[in-house]
Amino acid sequence: MARMRQDGVFESTGPAPDGQRHEGPVAVRAVWEELFDNTVDPKFTDEKTFLSGGRALARWRFTWTNDDGSEGHIRGVDVLRLHGGLVSEKLLRQGLSDISLGYQSFTGRPDLMGRCSRRR
Repeated sequence: MARMRQDGVFESTGPAPDGQRHEGPVAVRAVWEELFDNTVDPKFTDEKTFLSGGRALARWRFTWTNDDGSEGHIRGVDVLRLHGGLVSEKLLRQGLSDISLGYQSFTGRPDLMGRCSRRR
């Protein structure tokens, strides 16, 4: 939260299909507190980050412990806009279609990632 602007925005992927927009530090903090308070052994691991000017893509893995003791996990990508070294917008994406949309948003280029993912 210390790296987010006061007017920062976070868009989550749920509830489906379009997710939800959270504006300002109080609303964004509430989302993360709920996630961490209701998850056993939550952990985010940064897998790779790409930064270019005022934009960044961050690939991550989130793990937790299920009720039966097994580990659960998901992977995703954050599409970030930065201003003055702080996050002004964080869009959470999961799955190839979301990642392709993130790529388009980040680069302004056509869906190259989606085309590559369909190759066999």
